[in-house]
Amino acid sequence: MSSAAQPTIIVGIPAFNEGETIAAVVAGSAPYATEVVVVDDGSSDLTSYRALRAGAVVIRHTSNGGKGAAVATLFRHAVQQ
Repeated sequence: MSSAAQPTIIVGIPAFNEGETIAAVVAGSAPYATEVVVVDDGSSDLTSYRALRAGAVVIRHTSNGGKGAAVATLFRHAVQQ
């Protein structure tokens, strides 16, 4: 019998001013993932706070770099896991 390790499944969510909906997105993703990571790309609302409260790992950019920058941050985080 093989003792293969379970795969790590990371759901990565780039977000900008998604405070109203991010908690529901995190909650909907969590059952399918080992880890849910939200990159808050410089939001001025409660995106980071609500994502964290919903159980996500939050990485915060201090300014908006666009979706590409957020996705690059997600990939860097995933490689480090």
